[in-house]
Amino acid sequence: MSDQEQQSVPSKLNYLLEGAKDSTPLIIGAIPFGIIFGTVGIANGLSPAGVMLMSMLVFAGSAQFVSLGLIAVGATIPIILFTTFVVNFRHILYGASIATILNRISRFRKTLLAFLLTDECFAVISTKAQSYPPSAEIDQDYLSIYGIGSGLSIYVAWVSATVAGVLLGGSIPNLDKWGLDFAMPVTFLGMVIVGIRNWPTAIAGVSAALAAVLLYPLPNKIGLVIAVLIGVVCGLAVEHFGYRMNRMGVVHE
Repeated sequence: MSDQEQQSVPSKLNYLLEGAKDSTPLIIGAIPFGIIFGTVGIANGLSPAGVMLMSMLVFAGSAQFVSLGLIAVGATIPIILFTTFVVNFRHILYGASIATILNRISRFRKTLLAFLLTDECFAVISTKAQSYPPSAEIDQDYLSIYGIGSGLSIYVAWVSATVAGVLLGGSIPNLDKWGLDFAMPVTFLGMVIVGIRNWPTAIAGVSAALAAVLLYPLPNKIGLVIAVLIGVVCGLAVEHFGYRMNRMGVVHE
């Protein structure tokens, strides 16, 4: 092994650890949510192995809760698949965004990131990418390993929290009624606020939030997808309007 390769091993480990460290605040918010899922899963008739496998293989908190509720009421498999797809539709947008940043990494890293890409992981990767100066080229080797470190730490925490929920669910009655789920909305709110850096992102966030509230009664969570699209369109419209104003000399930096 060459000196350069020997030096790259600890460097890549540092990249992983850095991603894990930067994800810690978001992990703290996700842990109560995972505990509740483990508890609710057992309460809804799933076996401990089934609950843990769902967290290990699906690894999507909101989709897991939605599918668990549908399983409990005896929904058909097509309905469960369609509803969870709608709930997780935002991950397609996450993946498209990350793909524009990390377009030269190996297929293995892309596949691993695709599995590990949660809301929290996307927020961490996006924040790190935005820390680069506009004219600087992003170090894709560093950012991809950094993102994997973030995703792996969140994955381990989520599965561990699910196991804790499975174990605690039988010994602590009504654990899901303790209000531990407040941590997840607060975590999401923190991610949104950090991501608001200018008028387009602010308008996108506000319009998507309002649309999500207004469209909440729509079946199969389809309102979430429509709200996301409304937010994207509004944000792009404001960004385009600002660009046109700059071109016309109306707005000055």
